[in-house]
Amino acid sequence: MSLTEVHVTSLADYLAACETHKGAPQIFGLFCGGLDAATGESWCPDCVVAQPVINAELPKFAKAGAVLIHCDVGDRTSWKNMSNGYRTHPQLKLSGVPTLLLHGTPKRLVESQCATPSHIELLAEDED
Repeated sequence: MSLTEVHVTSLADYLAACETHKGAPQIFGLFCGGLDAATGESWCPDCVVAQPVINAELPKFAKAGAVLIHCDVGDRTSWKNMSNGYRTHPQLKLSGVPTLLLHGTPKRLVESQCATPSHIELLAEDED
């Protein structure tokens, strides 16, 4: 299926992207640790493992016209702060990264679940 990807680097930009794409049949949010300048990869090892699996699997199961908003949660120190906006925002309340969620529903995958193709399929399938 066709999956539009949007990359943002703040909570405000994530919420704005959700509003911009509110007409899409599905909006997925992917929250990952920011890039480590020394390695060019996320500081989060689970994110490094999950990203290629999500990139390969989600387009297979998402509805046509779905949107994936990839949100960088910042550096490790910012993420570990328990008052971080991603952790406290009433619509998100993230507990770990990576988190892959279906916006507007309680459906989400956290940490190692994000690297399991069958979990990604279940996240994307219709509730009907």
